[in-house]
This record gives sequence, C-alpha cells and structure tokens, in this order.
Amino acid sequence: AQTWLTGKKSREYVHRLRSEFDSVLVGANTIKIDDPLLTVREVRGRNPVRIIIDGKLSIPIKSKVLNISDPEQTWIFTSETAGEKKISSITERRVKIFQLESGSSKKLDLRKIIQELSIQKISSVLVEGGGKIFNQFIEQNLFDEIVVLQSPKKLGKGISIQNIKKMKNLNLLRSEKLGRDIKLVYSRKYSD
Repeated sequence: AQTWLTGKKSREYVHRLRSEFDSVLVGANTIKIDDPLLTVREVRGRNPVRIIIDGKLSIPIKSKVLNISDPEQTWIFTSETAGEKKISSITERRVKIFQLESGSSKKLDLRKIIQELSIQKISSVLVEGGGKIFNQFIEQNLFDEIVVLQSPKKLGKGISIQNIKKMKNLNLLRSEKLGRDIKLVYSRKYSD
C-alpha cells in the first residue's frame, strides 16, 4: 500500500496539481511499490493522463492503473524488446503502449518520450517520481519547476533536499507551510 509521509494539506495540494496538468508521470518502481491510482481524489478536478515509464514492461497486470474505469488514459512507454504476450494482455485492457528504442544505456530516452507526448497533444507533465525518474529529469535539465514537499517524518532515502539545494541551476521561488509540512518551489535558471 502507498505510504504518505506528508500530511492532508500536502496530499490535497498534490491532487490539485494533478488536476491542473495534462499528465502525471511515474516510473515502473513506483507502480510496483506503491500501486497508485494516479487520479484526482482529494479535490474536484479532471484526471490527468497517467504515464508510466517501464522499459522492461515489468509492472504487474493487476496494477490499479491497468484496471481502472478509464484505461485509455493510462499510457506506458516501453522498449522495442518488450514481450509481445505482455503487450497484448495490457493493450486488451485498452491501455496505450508506446514502444521506443532503448539506447546504449538500456534506458528510454526521456527527450523522445517528451517529443511523443507533444505529438499526442500533451503540453504539461507532472513528474511524481520515484527517485530514479525524478533524478533523470533533473540531471537532463528537463524541467521548469521543482516542488519539494518536506515532511517532519523520514522513511528510507527518498529524494535528498540537500542534493536539490546544491544544484547551481535553481532559484528558490518560494517556501510556505502546508500543515506540518514545508513546500519549497524552485525554478530552473535559464542561460541567456
């Protein structure tokens, strides 16, 4: 089951953010560990397209995002080597699959994913994680803003706020309290 370390106000904020974006993006590990719905529930609003990056097409068939009332709003990006049997069992649920070539690093190219999303008329992406996916977007400078919700509770490593603070290409735009949590919003510095 999904574990929220942040409080109710932060959860509501995340759900409101989801409703404002065309899509919400996670990696396969987030699906395997948390099994999230990736829908808007804590506030009123439209559901975003749910995007999963899963190069090996390894998420379980019983995952909530594959068995939802609007499955055509779940899109999976996987590699050209993904098994045909698994592809069939997922597409028969009306979930969309995009197969991309994986490069020499065996990872899917995030820029190609963004290009495909643009072709599909997706103009905004909320990257919710997990840590590996989140860090890839940061390392490749594929973001406009980073929102950090800092909880007084700690569980495992997560995404290090210290690492974010060390980044030279960020400006802290604002910080505010959300219940017991702190919300930090950073923007990317654009070179002239």
